[in-house]
Amino acid sequence: IRESFGISWENLRKINSQVAAWITIPGADISYPVVQGTDDEYYLRHNFKKEEDLFGCIFLEHNNKKDLTGSHSIIYGHNMRIGTMFGSLKKLLNDPSIIEEDPYIYIFTKEKVMMYEICAAYITNDSSHTYDLTQTAEEQADYVKYIRNAAAYYWNDPMLEESLNEDTRLITLSTCHGLHSNNRTVIPG
Repeated sequence: IRESFGISWENLRKINSQVAAWITIPGADISYPVVQGTDDEYYLRHNFKKEEDLFGCIFLEHNNKKDLTGSHSIIYGHNMRIGTMFGSLKKLLNDPSIIEEDPYIYIFTKEKVMMYEICAAYITNDSSHTYDLTQTAEEQADYVKYIRNAAAYYWNDPMLEESLNEDTRLITLSTCHGLHSNNRTVIPG
């Protein structure tokens, strides 16, 4: 599926027409297609080929814009013990040096490449402010304050409240923190 130095959108769409993007985080060894369903349940238990699979696949919040141009996009993936999918995100809570050389989340769509600087790592519950789909600069500023208070680690500060505006794009990566828990490991950028 991956072509040399590129992504074959044609091949990806032949396999799954719901592909929205490709996510890459070099420091965390993450590189996967991102799909978007009509709800947030289907891809928890279906893989990229839409086959039933306990491991699911990486997916975009169903209420987000498919091109990730909304003010706050949320991408979910399972926390795999072997480190695949979003399993390596949990490691950032214990070893933030993992992403020191390349602290970015790269999102590829057919039209563009978006780069988000990872700014924190924290644990939250599945009903926290993290999962609000912010719309205004004021709501984004509230979310940034929430991140600062919740963060186990807080790196660079690319999201200063005074620089937030209607053109600001935030991204949140979310994975379960434990097998039978409502807690989530979260990486915002």
